[in-house]
Formats: sequence, C-alpha cells, structure tokens
Amino acid sequence: MTVTEGRVLLPSAGVAETAAFFHMANRGGSADSLIRVTSRDVPGGITLARDRMNDGNGAYRADVDAVGIPAGGSLAMSPRGVDLTLSAPTGKRSWSPGDLVPFTLVPAQWTGEGACRGGASWELLVPVVVPAGPRVPGHGV
Repeated sequence: MTVTEGRVLLPSAGVAETAAFFHMANRGGSADSLIRVTSRDVPGGITLARDRMNDGNGAYRADVDAVGIPAGGSLAMSPRGVDLTLSAPTGKRSWSPGDLVPFTLVPAQWTGEGACRGGASWELLVPVVVPAGPRVPGHGV
C-alpha cells in the first residue's frame, strides 16, 4: 500500500470542520481496508465519510466504518467521494497554509512494499493547503 497526494484543506474563518484527502494504492495481491485515521493535532477526532446522493438528488455525507481498496486498485479521496472530516484547532493552534499535520492511518492488513503488518499503523505528515475552486457545501471549506 502506498499513500500519496495527502492534503488538509484550510478551514474557512469561523468554521469548525474541514476535510483531508489522500490517494491510496494497493499494490498487494489481496484487498485491504482503511479502518481508522487519527491525529494528535486534530482536537475533535476524524471521521471516514462518503458523499452520497438521495432519491431527491440531494447530497449528504454518510460516516463509514472502513474504506475498501481492492488488490491492484486505488482510492482517490475527494470532496465528492470518500474523505476525512476533521475538527480544526482554533486560536493560537489554528492551522496556516504549509503547516504539516501528522496523521496515523490504521489498515486492516497492509502488505507489500512499505507494509504495516499485524495491526501496525502508518504515520505521515500532510500539508495544509488553501482550497482551490468552488467551495464544497458541508465540508466547512
């Protein structure tokens, strides 16, 4: 499993939540799942979520317990698919563009190059970026 293109969107002024995204590629021979993401710099926790459409063609966010990544496949998190919803710190601890936020990704069973075995986790630093383009409702950005 490899993780690239991580980014945390800088929250708008006065907005408590924002989103984070990663691109994950499963280079192993069996399917795997991301089951939890944590960060010591996120005060209110992190939720795996998937954006969905209801019968009336309205968008809504649904929390998910895990995100599957097929063998040989990938997952590109985005504002219109799977993402991470997180609380942004406030006051003196507020993020600025370029700040690095530490994340711990917990897989069900990552294998292959850079593997995490036996319930291990993967730690990485992800930059805070200014959102580009139109703002996505419901994401605090």
